[in-house]
Amino acid sequence: MMETNTSFANGAAQANALGAIAESYDVLHNLATLSQARHVSDVVAGTRNSALHAVFQAAEIALLNLVRLTRRATRALQEDDLQRATEVMRWVHGFHLVMRRLGDVPKQIHLMCRDPAATRKIGIAESPAMAEFLAASEALELEVNRFFDERGAAPGARGMTQTVGLGRHTDLDYALLNLARSSAHEMVYWEANLNEVVVELDDRDFDQFVASGLLGKAVMESQLQAETCYTEFVALHQVPEILSCEANDHIDHAVRDIRAGRYSQATERLQVASTLLPAMVQAQQVMGDCLSANDYHIFRDNLGPASGMHSLSIRYHMLRDLFTSLWGELETHFSGSGFASLEAAVEHVDLGRHENAHNWQLHNLLNAAFRLYDLIEAWRHEHLHMPRNCLGGGGTKSMIGVPDGLLTVKRMREGANALASLNRLHRARGVVAGPGAGGVLSRHVGRADSLDQRLLRATGAFTRDQFPHVQEKETCPFSRKDPARRP
Repeated sequence: MMETNTSFANGAAQANALGAIAESYDVLHNLATLSQARHVSDVVAGTRNSALHAVFQAAEIALLNLVRLTRRATRALQEDDLQRATEVMRWVHGFHLVMRRLGDVPKQIHLMCRDPAATRKIGIAESPAMAEFLAASEALELEVNRFFDERGAAPGARGMTQTVGLGRHTDLDYALLNLARSSAHEMVYWEANLNEVVVELDDRDFDQFVASGLLGKAVMESQLQAETCYTEFVALHQVPEILSCEANDHIDHAVRDIRAGRYSQATERLQVASTLLPAMVQAQQVMGDCLSANDYHIFRDNLGPASGMHSLSIRYHMLRDLFTSLWGELETHFSGSGFASLEAAVEHVDLGRHENAHNWQLHNLLNAAFRLYDLIEAWRHEHLHMPRNCLGGGGTKSMIGVPDGLLTVKRMREGANALASLNRLHRARGVVAGPGAGGVLSRHVGRADSLDQRLLRATGAFTRDQFPHVQEKETCPFSRKDPARRP
């Protein structure tokens, strides 16, 4: 865990009118509870079973938030607040998309690494949150029907039939119905994919395997005293935390496998890690699509020094420690394979991939590493969007006093993409690491008078005006206490 601003280390909990001000990133996202939930199930780390365990834990977090959000949408309609109901339904649909990505994983895991020891089947239907979600969905349907029936009875008002037939996406009533329809479309898909999943359970039931109670605690404690998007913000960090911790274990094992010459095992490990990352990317996309600057500004102070930081699992283990170890190990292996150069060794494997099993294994190993990297790059790209939308540019400080939050995130990505071993292996395969130099569209968006740049400036100006106390902060130093995770 990182050491954060010492002004929060005196043991006195800080709060404002909305509730607690987080002392650290770990406290904000209840990482201690998530860690307890991960370990209490006693699942062997870095295995097929632990990957499925992580999927069901992440799904439980998303499902619990779907229950809460569905109930919130129902209350908004009961109060005849169509605008609020529609805003909440955007979040509902977003969490369904996260569930969709999680539902894609079990079949991929099964096809990659079948295990005769896995003989029991579990499904999301066994989650205690599933019964709550069904009840909440039924209540929402009743309220939507009531709302439109009453509107349709009023003189000159459109009922549901006319709304569906004549409405546009800019109409709140049509948007609400379309989000409800799209959510129903997604939920039947993810439910089917998260049922009848073969795992190793021993004598455990679903609750014991998933640790539903602890995950419920992690969600329940992530709420303020007013209705904000704070809990959604936390949940869309908690899901990636669960998945990244699991992916890290598989990457760690993969590095060891490469070192020992176990190429097919290393490939499989990297492929398993890669199946977990699309849901992480989706969580960031939902944040970018649904969280407005105003939504974020309402609870920004409650983030405390956690805003502007990231976790040990993602920032350090995945994006620095294991990232460096993986690409360094791959370069070492191919550089020492007896060829005149790294380029010659990689070319031999790629062009001779169909000549023998050894080349085919190494070719697939490289592909698995590059696929993992592409997904990490996708996450980094989406991770940029939140500060673009909610902080803006022009020197807008983060809550830890970083002079320009958006620029800092960009430089973190650039720093990772400058890794020497990463670049050498990319050049050896004839491709470029990172987003590249860009072209006409990058120049179009990046010009000083573009709409995008104007939006960044406007968002930044508004944020600085709303939070002058943040702009006056000195940079809060923090240090990493944990040793580097090097396999």
